[in-house]
Amino acid sequence: MSKMRISATLAVASAAITMTRLLLGDTRSLTEVLWAEDGYFALCARNDGAITCLLEPYAGYFLLVPKIGSASVSLFPYEAWPFISTVLAALVTAFSSLVVYLALSSSNVSVRSSSLAALALPLSPLFGVEVVGVLASAYVPLLVASGVAVVVVSPDRRSGTAVFILLLIATLTMPSTVVLLVAILFRLIVGDLVRRWAGLWAAVVLMGFAVQSFFALSSPVSRGLSISRSSLRSWVDGVTDSALQLVPGMRWTGYEFNMFRLDNPWYGAWLVTFLLTIWAVHCLYRYSQSAGARGAVDLHVGLLVLLALGLSLFPSLAGELSFRYFVAPVAMVLVALLIRFDHVISRASRGQFLAGCLLISVVWAPAFAASSLRSSPAPSWEDELDRLRSVCDEPGVQRTEIFFTPVWPGNWGLGLPPPEIVCSDI
Repeated sequence: MSKMRISATLAVASAAITMTRLLLGDTRSLTEVLWAEDGYFALCARNDGAITCLLEPYAGYFLLVPKIGSASVSLFPYEAWPFISTVLAALVTAFSSLVVYLALSSSNVSVRSSSLAALALPLSPLFGVEVVGVLASAYVPLLVASGVAVVVVSPDRRSGTAVFILLLIATLTMPSTVVLLVAILFRLIVGDLVRRWAGLWAAVVLMGFAVQSFFALSSPVSRGLSISRSSLRSWVDGVTDSALQLVPGMRWTGYEFNMFRLDNPWYGAWLVTFLLTIWAVHCLYRYSQSAGARGAVDLHVGLLVLLALGLSLFPSLAGELSFRYFVAPVAMVLVALLIRFDHVISRASRGQFLAGCLLISVVWAPAFAASSLRSSPAPSWEDELDRLRSVCDEPGVQRTEIFFTPVWPGNWGLGLPPPEIVCSDI
C-alpha cells in the first residue's frame, strides 16, 4: 500500500475514532451537545459577522482555526451546529494524523510505528476527557502535528513549504507554539537543519507570536505569564497526573487504609518532571556523541520530550491548570516512545505486534468513551432552542441569553458578555 493511501486511511480512522468516542459517551452528543466556545464563536459570527468575530481576541488569544471553523458553522441552521462543529473538529484531528504519519514515515520510522503515532492522539485516554470533537480545542491536534513536523522533517522545497504553512496556522491559533523555536534553533545549531529553512520556520513562528502578543496586550482580559512557586507546582502536578492517565484510573493521591493514611511524598511530582527533563537532555547529549540512524532517534526523542514539557509549562505559567493543556504534550511523549522503540516494534512478529496492540487496547478501553462532561447535553441543544423560541414568543423580546454545554458561560467567571441570540433569527 502506498504512503499516501496509508496516510489517507489513517486520517479517516482518526476522524472515525473521534466521532465514535463521542457516541459511546452519549448517543446524543453529535446532535444535542454544542460545546462552550464552539457555540459562542459561531453565535458571534452569526450576530456580528465573521471578520468582526475573528478580530475579537478571546481571553487574550487570537484563535485562527476555531474562529474560521465557527464562522463556517454559523452558515448552517442552528439545529445543525453541534454536528457540523464536531465534524470540523474531527477533520482537524484527521489532518494531524495525516501530518504525523507522513512526517515520521519520511524519516525512516517504520510503517507500524508511524501508524501508531498517527493515532496516538485520537486514541489517548486524556483526549476523551474534554477536547475530543471540540472545534475550539483545534490547537491540540495542530500542536501535535507541528511539533512532530518541526522535529523530524528534513525539508525539501515541498515539505519545507508545507511545514512553513502549518506553523503559520498553528501559531495564529495558539501562542504556545512559540516553544517550537527551541527545536528549530537546536537543529540549526547541531547542523540537522539548513539555515534557509530554519530561518523561514523561525520567522513565521515569531511573526505569529507577534500577532498573538498584539491581541493579548490589546485585550481587556489577558493571560500574562507569571513564574511563581504555585504556577510551577501546578505544572509538575499536571505533568505527573496527565502521565498517569496513560493507565486510566491512576492518580497522584494518597491511599486510605483501615487505621492510617499513606500520602504520596510532596516531591514526587517534581521528581517525575525532573526525570522527563533529564531523559530529554540525555537523548540530546547522546545525539551529540552519535551519528547516523541511532543519533537521529536520540535527536527526535529528546526534542519531542523537551517540547512536550515546554508546551505544558506555557499555559501553567499563564495561571491555567487544566488537563486539556496536557493532551498534546502527552501525545508527543507517546510519539517519542514509539520512535525510541521503533526497532523493537518493526522487528516483532505479526503475532507479537497484535498482542502488544491488544494489551494497550485492554488498558485504554475503560477510558475510550468520551467523558460524560464532554458528551452529555447540559443543556440539550434541541431543548435550548425550544426554550429560546418560547421566550422570543413573548411580546417585546428581541434578544435572549443562550447557554451552551456544560451550562456555559454561566458563572464561570470568564468576564465574557452573555451570549444572546437574536429572536428574529430563529
